[in-house]
Amino acid sequence: MSTFKLPKELVAFIDDIFGMLGLAFAVLLILVMFAVGFAFYPIISSIVAGLFVIGLLMEYLGKGRKSS
Repeated sequence: MSTFKLPKELVAFIDDIFGMLGLAFAVLLILVMFAVGFAFYPIISSIVAGLFVIGLLMEYLGKGRKSS
């Protein structure tokens, strides 16, 4: 019984594409949440959006330091 394995380069490329799509979706979600929240609670919305951006930056920058 043999299994088909994708080349490591292709797997890494697919992982990068889905990572970028996930990051783009997260940024879009943050922008929508900020726009909706800002209409009702401007100060709280600004703080929460800032925390989300800081979290995204920490996740993005931390991912680059991992060596596997």
